[in-house]
Amino acid sequence: MKKVILSLVIICLGVGLFIWLQPIDTDQQDNSAILQLALPKESITEVSHLSKSELQAAPVIKSVLPVEDKTDATTDERIEPYIYNCSDSPLENADIDEKKLVYFLSELAQSNNQEQRLIHTLFQQHEDISARYDALLAYNDEFPGQPYVMMGLIGFCSSGEVNCQADILSQAATADKDNGALWLTLANYYLSIGDIENGEQALNQVVSSIAFHDYIYDKVQLFMQIAKGADSMSFQERALIATGHLAAESLWLSHVAQYCQGKLANVDPDGQLCFDVGTVLESQGSNALVNLIGINFQLQQFEEKEQNTEKALLEQRKNNMLTLSGSDQVWQAEILKFYDEKLFNHWLANAVNYGEQKAQQLLIAEAIELSKNEYYNPCPAQ
Repeated sequence: MKKVILSLVIICLGVGLFIWLQPIDTDQQDNSAILQLALPKESITEVSHLSKSELQAAPVIKSVLPVEDKTDATTDERIEPYIYNCSDSPLENADIDEKKLVYFLSELAQSNNQEQRLIHTLFQQHEDISARYDALLAYNDEFPGQPYVMMGLIGFCSSGEVNCQADILSQAATADKDNGALWLTLANYYLSIGDIENGEQALNQVVSSIAFHDYIYDKVQLFMQIAKGADSMSFQERALIATGHLAAESLWLSHVAQYCQGKLANVDPDGQLCFDVGTVLESQGSNALVNLIGINFQLQQFEEKEQNTEKALLEQRKNNMLTLSGSDQVWQAEILKFYDEKLFNHWLANAVNYGEQKAQQLLIAEAIELSKNEYYNPCPAQ
């Protein structure tokens, strides 16, 4: 049980800090649409009270999934294959001094470097969605066409809480035109304003695009690289801030989920479109929650067509994902990476290149290999 508690503490420290940085939207209707397409029904009620960003964050979702606790509270019991257990070790600098981050960001604000200014824009404190949108808009005016910024702007447009500029849509479509993830964000926007025709055209672009890059982990990696030059922040502080930002990341998928949830109730061409989008989300999305949503888009189509063999194979893939996410090995490896900077960077590089699921598997493998060394002990003294 201690391993689960510490994992939640680590996640909450990061999320809590980022919530201080960027207050979040709490549209519960959008939350339920995403949850119903991603989680087992018995898990939905357990998390229905959480905010949108918490619901959309895979680490938080994993924390509420049923977890079989196979160990007692001691750290001496070894489960093979063994991963070094840091669950009883204190997190150094867990109480992050907000002034350090404010000072660091204020320095970046004075920089002429595009990447440093991007981190300042993404991590600075904002009071509401409109202010966050305006900050991205100002950055885009100075450094136009950055794909992640364009996706963020369109995402905020779909919230209905900003005065969306029409030229942003056309600019985004040309800035990263072969990226299915950007078209998914555009589809979500069009569907949010009831423009079904353009929404469906954008979903077709999701399917036909040659790439799907959502940049979720790229942003975390960029923060870690730039913040490494800040002498005032330790590795653990940087890691907690970065993963907290990741946990508060908006997926901008709720309107697509609502659209497909309705269309998939009937066997028609629109249902097939959502099925095809689901295959893309499952295979190419970097976020595990997005992968699960993709599986469920497909499952609904198989259920309607009574394709039980295909449905069983998909259910097995889904169960494998949920089982891995709730395993002891995952939690021990996830905790360990906050004590070993090289291991954290190993995980992050794989998340950028291969997505969350593969990065998780490689993290476990690396943690097991490191733990074979009897002299390996990244945990501070208890």
